[in-house]
Amino acid sequence: MRADVMTGRHPTDRGARLGMAEAQVQAVYGKSLQVRPHKYDSAGRYLVLVPDGGADSLRLIFETRGRVVTRYRAGVLPAVDYVEGCG
Repeated sequence: MRADVMTGRHPTDRGARLGMAEAQVQAVYGKSLQVRPHKYDSAGRYLVLVPDGGADSLRLIFETRGRVVTRYRAGVLPAVDYVEGCG
């Protein structure tokens, strides 16, 4: 129900990737991103893409620390929203 990217050089379809600055991800995805505080890390945040139109259950979630993407995941709610993972 979800895929996690924690290592490597796997970009999203729009070119966002690990190590990218939050500002760059926000420039790529624009106003479709919601910014939320990280559940466990006060220096971290979540940048959550809620797709426009009919895909209410899909999400792309970037985790950041120090304003840099450290991991990201994509999938279907509720699985994609689990901070601890699925397994």
